[in-house]
Amino acid sequence: MDKLNIINDNEEKEFDILFTINDEKNNKKYLLYKEPNNNTAIFAALYDENNNKISYINNQKDQEFVAKILEVVKKEIKEERGDQ
Repeated sequence: MDKLNIINDNEEKEFDILFTINDEKNNKKYLLYKEPNNNTAIFAALYDENNNKISYINNQKDQEFVAKILEVVKKEIKEERGDQ
């Protein structure tokens, strides 16, 4: 699994990259990632591939887009596990 290192308040944390989403319609890329030992919290950020940087998602439209993607992913995981 690819890793992502984020420095926040002079503290570096490592995350596992789950996948990227390419929204061609709006010319944006989103990065979904999680803490290595925590499978319950998934984080999302806007991804600038040219500068290899991420930024917070502040736009409600972007937040809703990512939330829809996460719902689909959660549903697929449940189906794979056989959860009801």
